[in-house]
Amino acid sequence: MKQGENSMGKEARLEHLEEMCRTQFFALDLLASLGTFHGNAQSNRNPDVILEKTFQYLVKILPFQAVGFYIVKEDDCDFDLKYISPENKRIELDNEVQKATESGKFAWAINQNQPVLSKSSSEDRSLVLHVLATQSRVIGMFSGLLKDTDQPSFKQKLKLISIVIHYAANSLQNTSLFNLLSENRDNLQLEVESKTAELLEQKNRAEKSNLAKSNFLAKMSHELRTPLNAILGFSQLLRMNEETLTDLQKKNIGMISSAGEHLLKLINEVLDLSKVESGKIDLDIKKIDINHILDNVISLSKTLLKSNNISLEYKKTSEDSCFILADPLRIKQVLLNLVSNAIKYNKPNGSIVISFEKNRNGMVRIGIRDTGNGISDNKKNKLFEPFERFDANAEKIEGTGIGLTITKQLIEMMGGRIDFESVFGEGSFFYIDIPIADQTPLPSNGEIGVEGNTNESAIKTSVGEKKILYIEDISVNVELVKQILEERPYIKLLSASNALDGIAMAQKELPDIILMDIHMPGMSGIEAFQKLQTMKETKSIPVIALTADAINKDIQEALNMGFRNYLTKPINVEKLLNTVDSLLN
Repeated sequence: MKQGENSMGKEARLEHLEEMCRTQFFALDLLASLGTFHGNAQSNRNPDVILEKTFQYLVKILPFQAVGFYIVKEDDCDFDLKYISPENKRIELDNEVQKATESGKFAWAINQNQPVLSKSSSEDRSLVLHVLATQSRVIGMFSGLLKDTDQPSFKQKLKLISIVIHYAANSLQNTSLFNLLSENRDNLQLEVESKTAELLEQKNRAEKSNLAKSNFLAKMSHELRTPLNAILGFSQLLRMNEETLTDLQKKNIGMISSAGEHLLKLINEVLDLSKVESGKIDLDIKKIDINHILDNVISLSKTLLKSNNISLEYKKTSEDSCFILADPLRIKQVLLNLVSNAIKYNKPNGSIVISFEKNRNGMVRIGIRDTGNGISDNKKNKLFEPFERFDANAEKIEGTGIGLTITKQLIEMMGGRIDFESVFGEGSFFYIDIPIADQTPLPSNGEIGVEGNTNESAIKTSVGEKKILYIEDISVNVELVKQILEERPYIKLLSASNALDGIAMAQKELPDIILMDIHMPGMSGIEAFQKLQTMKETKSIPVIALTADAINKDIQEALNMGFRNYLTKPINVEKLLNTVDSLLN
């Protein structure tokens, strides 16, 4: 009997060991497959698929009659039954979970992070609860109805349940974070696209606005230059014959000319400011000798210095040459503006000192110091704004209030800077820093010389009569040119009031020069020029544009087409005569 009992005990222990081994092998196999489960979950990114896969693992470990996953709702933090299998056990499982909630077992399970058993209303089964949680947050709760809790290796299998639940919780959190990131990325992409479209729309509106402004300014420039052409043109003619005028007439003509030239300067500077602000100004940056530029500026300022009784001292460098990198025309414009301001806003019998020095940072500093009234501290920050003039006598001083605005932007476009120091009541010191170039000498044709005055004794040809055809629709402009050319008695002026008549007259008369307005009713001056170029008898006749269009782009396009010269209105009488003389000679 005793021997039989021993035999039965051995069999029981052997069966227990075998069950333990099976459980261990199952656990190892399960753990190995969890890697695949986690990888699939990461690639799928679908919470429902993760819960389905988790269910499949859990029922392999223990024979659950029903399995449910309650997921925390983001809006009210309540638990919502998200997954149930089989579906026909939904009400039964939900009732059991409700009872566990009332008894406090559900809340207890949330804080345990391990399986918690709760007796079911049916005595032969239990409710297994396990929180779905990561280290950072609670995601939900697993609930499962289990009939037999006395099966072999039950505790070990509960540990496997816990491992699977942890894997599921981490997978759900990763999926949630990934989906949130994807949503934010998509929202960001939409926001970027929306913002890009908005910026593009703003850019298009700005470009249209700039184009409209440019067209308006060009139109206004043309319309203002046309009457100014008569005002300044006839004033110049009268001043060329001053011996026939009384002193009062000379004074009146001088005031007419001064007012007209001021208006012309305002028109030019408004156009300049518009081009600078829209970035449409072209700079020709090259190596130039600042000594030549300053000599030229001082020479051009002598008349203004004399009329205002201002002395000027030029502290010239000891070196023969000092080369900078700048646009020759624009740097001269900048310096002329600064020097003329120092003259106009100076005190009576005041003085100006021009100096320059090389800085260590590869720049040349050019300074203009005056003994004027200076600028008060509360107005210094507005000095470079357009149309700001602070001098007490500003209304009596000729100026537009735009010069410093343009100067600042031009200097910055050339890679330099402008600044100033001023003491109210004592004077101001304006200076510009401009990049220095190496000291290699410039070729002679690259230097900027002093603009010479037009030779008063005009170059006259001794070869018979010359004919000039002027194609222009405004009769007062024709009359002005007629009177200007009376200075050359050997020139016969022909005129046509439109392009078609002008072309016909050019074919018939074969003039030596054609003066061409650009804006005319019907065919434009550009179209007329192109037509003349196609005709054998007229294509070699030099054509000079004589127009109120003063936009650099238009000037360059016309010269590239083949216009021999491009003169803008108001007409500079001496320049027109000079141009005509050079072509006829």
